[in-house]
Amino acid sequence: MCCDLCLCRYFMLDPDAGQLQYFVSEQGRSQKPRGSLPLIGASVMSSDEAPHMFIVSSANGELFKLRAVDATEQQLWMTQLQACTRRHSDTSESVYYCKNSENFLMLSQFNPKGCVLVSSETEWRPLLVNRSKAPSSFLQVMNQVEGQQKSLVQSIESLPMRGSLSCLDQDLLLLKATSAATLTCLGECLNILQQSAGHNHGPPSGESNTDTLQTPVAPPDPEPAKDQEHLRNGGAASLSSTEPSPTLRKTNLLQNTEDGTEVISPDEEVMDSDDNTEEDLGVLDDQRSVILHLLSQLKLGMDLTRVVLPTFILEKRSLLEMYANFMAHPDLFLSISTGSTPEERMVTNQEAAGAESDSYRVRFVAEQVSHHPPVSGFYCECAERGMCVNTHIWTKSKFMGMSVGVSMVGEGVLYLRDHGEEYMFTFPSAYARSILTVPWVELGGKVTISCAKTGYSANVTFHTKPFYGGKVHRVSAEVKQNSSGMVVCKAQGEWNGTLEFIYSGGETKVIDTNKLPVMRKMIRPVQKQGQSESRCLWQHVTAALKEGNVDLATEHKHVLEEDQRSGERQRAADNMPWKPKYFNKEGDGWVYRNPLWTTH
Repeated sequence: MCCDLCLCRYFMLDPDAGQLQYFVSEQGRSQKPRGSLPLIGASVMSSDEAPHMFIVSSANGELFKLRAVDATEQQLWMTQLQACTRRHSDTSESVYYCKNSENFLMLSQFNPKGCVLVSSETEWRPLLVNRSKAPSSFLQVMNQVEGQQKSLVQSIESLPMRGSLSCLDQDLLLLKATSAATLTCLGECLNILQQSAGHNHGPPSGESNTDTLQTPVAPPDPEPAKDQEHLRNGGAASLSSTEPSPTLRKTNLLQNTEDGTEVISPDEEVMDSDDNTEEDLGVLDDQRSVILHLLSQLKLGMDLTRVVLPTFILEKRSLLEMYANFMAHPDLFLSISTGSTPEERMVTNQEAAGAESDSYRVRFVAEQVSHHPPVSGFYCECAERGMCVNTHIWTKSKFMGMSVGVSMVGEGVLYLRDHGEEYMFTFPSAYARSILTVPWVELGGKVTISCAKTGYSANVTFHTKPFYGGKVHRVSAEVKQNSSGMVVCKAQGEWNGTLEFIYSGGETKVIDTNKLPVMRKMIRPVQKQGQSESRCLWQHVTAALKEGNVDLATEHKHVLEEDQRSGERQRAADNMPWKPKYFNKEGDGWVYRNPLWTTH
């Protein structure tokens, strides 16, 4: 059913040109589109303004607010649009053609006075005059511009490192980065023009006229040749979220010399005294010059997994240790198993009840199980409560101009032994914004939680901050009983602040996440840790970073990376592939070697 504020329009995705086009009606699609949206660098996200609604925002600020007729078509089109956006953002030369198109409802926008506005994107038309001549003439101009840009870069790089005008001068680096980004955008526009002109003359002979739906799949196994290539190129930490700190590459040095896992005596453990609080983020002038130099070599949508980063960017803890911090509230984790009904186990927002003398031990282990692609596995269990979590995450990072996006592809499984239930869940994406000024981080995307046995499921949406106005760190959630379709609970608020839970019976509950008690980890002192354990392996690099001595940290990191390369060369010579110590590959995922469901 269409509300009064909706306008029915006919939309068509042109993957060849990288455009989303719309027409007044299906009958008018033989004519020029009334409007179109370029998908290079565009974002596609769902919206809670109306059912089955999503927003397509282009890099130039134009947007379409669209509403599908049902959830299936919404997911179908969001997947197609995201796939097309990725292809064109990566300047892929592959040509795709659409077989089908679908009808959508476009929601009108309103100004503060309440008047209906026809958004500017509906009047925008691609500049494709004289298509047969434009690409060739544009190509000639592009060649000239490329030559001038190369001359500019060579002139800047030929300047001395120090002096009144150096090659690291902030203004020159900004000019270099801007010219490179502009040239990249022009090249992508030219690519669209060429593909669009070719499409007008029909698809090449023998070429398939299909549009492929892309769905997240588990990453392929790492290839030894790629590992060696990466090591030859430096093997430095990258912007991929698997390696934001020096402690991330610890698992490269793990040797699978034992079957089973290491037994750690609780008597050796002490309370963690490390303060992981980061100082206020900001970019110093000398660091900004280095970052500008780095940005000048990147292009929009570029995969950052293999980008070599300066040491000062690294955080003082590893990604694997950040995963351990997921369990900073073990009381909430343990309370899941105490729920007397499936609904109470799905919606848990209070501490586990028990006598004051009750104590439980929650054990955690994490390992980077693959480096190309970067995949981490972690496992957490409480044997006394009969519950455990097994997770694998493949992180995919992408350069987005003045921000960096990290998609966490993978899934986790929560196993409750006493109830025979398994809860499958996914992860949100993370975004580092304003990387040249005062960086800040937000989460975005949808997370799903489902239990096949009980029939309960939850959809959690992390809302990114709009370009203009809006609040940060917003989250909303909805829990359903699938068989009846009944919504048993809704939640909204800030994921790092106050959350309000509203139950179907009218009851409400508010929790402040900042007031939840944080449990410190129990760990072995560094001197008792194995040489491949995170804090032991990278203790000197971490200490230098805490002292602010970047040069010393770089020296220590270089030594460890050389050891890593040496170990890789030795394994290649012996024809012995590297094998994780704690996790085994099963199907498309990774599973802990001795999980609770097989040992009890």
